[in-house]
Amino acid sequence: MSCNSIYFLMFANFLALRKGVSPEAFQNSDIRRSTPYRVYLVGLAIVPLVLLWGSVAEVQLTYAVLGSFFLPLVALTLLLMNNKTDWVGPGFKSHPVINAILVATLLFFGYTGGKKILATLGPILSG
Repeated sequence: MSCNSIYFLMFANFLALRKGVSPEAFQNSDIRRSTPYRVYLVGLAIVPLVLLWGSVAEVQLTYAVLGSFFLPLVALTLLLMNNKTDWVGPGFKSHPVINAILVATLLFFGYTGGKKILATLGPILSG
């Protein structure tokens, strides 16, 4: 099983638990035959084909820009999901120190990203 399939199964497990499906019922189902899983695999195969129309430099730049959103997205997701007591339970709620580190990560990426955007768009906007 590929790494991407494992990520999808983890996501599907989260969605099933969120919808109220019992863990036993979820384990007895075959996710690999479900429509969302097959759509995910088709998307995983087709979406990168769009990058074939660009040069190598454009593809590298695209992956760099999209990859720069990954860490802030993970930090935001952890902040939102791990602080909901009804989702994770009181014993697994994030510690305030972890929350402070995640907020610092978001602020850092927000500051550096905003600074770069202003530096790039500044000459364009000032005329």
